[in-house]
Amino acid sequence: MYIIENGKAYLVDGEVAHLVNFDTTGKMIINKEETIEIANKAIYSYNEMYAKLNIEFKIAEKKQEDALNGIENEVIDKLNKQIVDLTNENEKLKSLLAEKKIETKPIEAKDTNEEEKPVDEEETKKNKK
Repeated sequence: MYIIENGKAYLVDGEVAHLVNFDTTGKMIINKEETIEIANKAIYSYNEMYAKLNIEFKIAEKKQEDALNGIENEVIDKLNKQIVDLTNENEKLKSLLAEKKIETKPIEAKDTNEEEKPVDEEETKKNKK
């Protein structure tokens, strides 16, 4: 027999009742440390307690939540691994780029004070012949 108090189920055992919880498989877990007295309280059968607390719905809801959390955790772990891989690749590319900058000499700039001379078209034709 069971007592319902504050939305929790308690299994009657003599003059006291022990707290009852359910895991996601529907297995009943009895907490013998948390008890209440049964005096002047309504007592229910297992089926009545199960229906009044809507245990079946709560178990299904918890299963769905656990399944979603598992999927979310897998996706998050996969994305975090990709971030680490891309960060490592980025660091390697930065170091290669830094090495290339050291190896190459800067391009010498033209003296901007010199004026460009106009090209004589006739002279260019003569040089081509």
